[in-house]
Amino acid sequence: MHMEQNIFTDDFPDRPPYSYNYTGGNLPSSLSVASQGNKVKVVNYNEAVEIVFQGTNVGGVGDNHPMHLHGYNFYLVGIGLENFNNATDPKNFNLNDPPYVNTIGVPKNGWAAIRFRATNPGMGMVYALSSRKAYNLGHEYGSHSKEW
Repeated sequence: MHMEQNIFTDDFPDRPPYSYNYTGGNLPSSLSVASQGNKVKVVNYNEAVEIVFQGTNVGGVGDNHPMHLHGYNFYLVGIGLENFNNATDPKNFNLNDPPYVNTIGVPKNGWAAIRFRATNPGMGMVYALSSRKAYNLGHEYGSHSKEW
């Protein structure tokens, strides 16, 4: 990947860097400080992409988080409460007629799974929307199928 003047690096993790009970009541205080960086996930043109957004209870104030993927509409294939379970939750994904949207709400202390085809070349920013500002963030939690 060509990186202009080290603006970003292509080492965005495939999984969250720390595994813990994301929706639990007693979270480690070290989680309240985020690291800074400009990491990206590079995908091939027309690749099937799945992202699972996991809501947390960091700071004891878990809240519904509207999420938007700039430049794309996507399919909301799953949504649930508590922590996403990679072994069982995908079995309940709606792959027949999922809603086709451009913004979703990740439930308070829950998760939402989206899928889309990477057909818009360039940077695709993931935004968490709030009443005050937009936060550029998101975690790709792994893919379950390249064809769906």
